[in-house]
Amino acid sequence: MKNLVLQVLSLLALQFLIISCNEDIDHEPIGSHDSAPGSIGETQVIPQPGGAIIAYNLPDDKDLLYVKAVYELTNGKEREVKSSFYKNFVVIEGLGDTLEHTVTLTTVNRGEVESEPTITKFKPLAPAFWSTFDSLKVSSTFLGVNIKTTNPAQEDLVYVILERDSLTNEWVQSQNSWYSSAELINRTIRSYNGLSFDTTEYEIGIILRDDWLNYSDTLFQTFKPLWEEQIPSNRFLLKSLTGDAPLYAKTPNRSALWDGQIAGWPNTILFTDQAYTPYVPHIITIDLGITAKLNRVHHWDYPEWGATGQNVYFANGALREFEIWGSPESSPEGVDLDSMQTGETSWELLARCEEIKPSGLSGWNVTNDDIEAGTLGFDWILDQDAPPMRHIRIVCLKNWNDPAGTHMAVAEVQFFGKLED
Repeated sequence: MKNLVLQVLSLLALQFLIISCNEDIDHEPIGSHDSAPGSIGETQVIPQPGGAIIAYNLPDDKDLLYVKAVYELTNGKEREVKSSFYKNFVVIEGLGDTLEHTVTLTTVNRGEVESEPTITKFKPLAPAFWSTFDSLKVSSTFLGVNIKTTNPAQEDLVYVILERDSLTNEWVQSQNSWYSSAELINRTIRSYNGLSFDTTEYEIGIILRDDWLNYSDTLFQTFKPLWEEQIPSNRFLLKSLTGDAPLYAKTPNRSALWDGQIAGWPNTILFTDQAYTPYVPHIITIDLGITAKLNRVHHWDYPEWGATGQNVYFANGALREFEIWGSPESSPEGVDLDSMQTGETSWELLARCEEIKPSGLSGWNVTNDDIEAGTLGFDWILDQDAPPMRHIRIVCLKNWNDPAGTHMAVAEVQFFGKLED
């Protein structure tokens, strides 16, 4: 019986296939595909950065399928773009100059027969990455070099970093190169030829490349990193002063804040209790165990585990707007933020900080730029006129929760500067 049922089902499937094929034939478009369709007549060109929008009137041809545009990219490669007959324009993109370019337009029918060509010439506006290159700012920083620029078009770009090869002295592409579409670029590099910087003079080159293999000029910059050392964490202690927020009950290890792990529950988190005054700034206090002239603080937010199976930064209790305060005293007074702001205590404001999500997306939506930024962590330069400090306070004014609160989730924190003798 089972074999009989399978045979019947097979015959029905075959019959359905035959009927379907016949129906496809019966519904062939009416009309001849052999005759060339009408050509595009007059065109209107609207120049764009790195390309153009070419508008036109389509010929009255019921057999028309699409319009084809053929042009040459700046690197000499030919590119073909198709636009449906439902549209009356085609978008040209990928040009890396402002020279005159030629576009050949043809209409194509359902039999893939092309019309006589229509030739259009135009000059594109300056490609978007030119302004990004022009706004590059390179400066020395603590044992590194800082690169800033803006990418208003949020174009996908490769930031190619060139270094001198330690053996040949030839320029080579560095492993510090990166890919980003972020609007604001603020990147610090702290290695050269795979080794940490010292305070001698270095030279780097920077080239921008887009997805069309267009290249900018090369910016060469000489710089001399500023000296610093990492403050050893073996004396660090998380204190609980008056005004500090209580920790989340499941925070298992207070020293997880400086144990070198930046991802993976439960050893990477300091989480203040969300239920504790959720809209009043949460404060934590760290005793460095030694007095140090601090240059900067580097911290990593706790990466939440997203539904897509990846770490999600810029979410929940991650720090968004916060302040870093310091006190030189070995036993500072525990007070709330209002009292610190009066200037009548030993606490001194060292930095006001705001995390910027590269993609600008809301909620738990992240891009590769967001994940990379979270993985790298966040650097905060402190007030260089401040005296050496013994205690540090982090004050969360606003987190990435929705709606925003003030509880905090921090995976790791490091301090850099100079130890006092």
